Amino acid sequence: MKIRTGILLLLFAVLLGVSLFLNLKQFIRTKADAIKISALAAQQTTHYAPVVTRYIHDSIEHLVVKEIMIASNEDKSGTIGSAYIDTLKRAINIAEKQMDQVTKINASLAAESITLKQSTDNKLYEHHDKWLSLSYYPDSNKFNLHYDVSLNTVRYWKRSWILGSKQYYLDIFSDDPRIKIDNIKRYTIAEPKPKKFGIGLHAGYSFNPVNNQWHPSFGFGLNYNLIRF
Repeated sequence: MKIRTGILLLLFAVLLGVSLFLNLKQFIRTKADAIKISALAAQQTTHYAPVVTRYIHDSIEHLVVKEIMIASNEDKSGTIGSAYIDTLKRAINIAEKQMDQVTKINASLAAESITLKQSTDNKLYEHHDKWLSLSYYPDSNKFNLHYDVSLNTVRYWKRSWILGSKQYYLDIFSDDPRIKIDNIKRYTIAEPKPKKFGIGLHAGYSFNPVNNQWHPSFGFGLNYNLIRF
């Protein structure tokens, strides 16, 4: 019996130690992120999301940025810029506190050596592909342009190690290889994490095996979350 009790106490001590270590690590990371965001707000004037990498897959260029999770409305201006926030408030007529996520993607189109085919009636020159339609009228020296823009945004997470916290990233790309994603402005207000400690009032029924009856019961409960991934 004593050996079993000792094993249980040892197991509890190990779990408690791991929990305290992970909580301390998360606290240090949170403070570091807050300092990083504050420094970014003080030094950066463009307020673009930090670029992780650019890569090409199937002739399509992808831009990968790190998702910026902020804790409150006070961090919005330092993330995407107060001027842009004011523009959004005027554009859609809402208060800043109502905006819990904002994304602005800047992209550019570069199309070189496009061949225009002369029409059968010789009145215009045309080019058509999956995304671009271009018509040129030499008599009036005018052209018409129609372009279908499609942008894909994928949000995903990774862990630096098996017990590490999730780090979120965005992969942005277009279906048209001529489109280049230049930069992105974005923030997301993080959802509040559940508290480690919890106290609550519970009510229900309990079974008394002595008289073989159910009785109403009331009481307070205390819980502690050892490990949260």
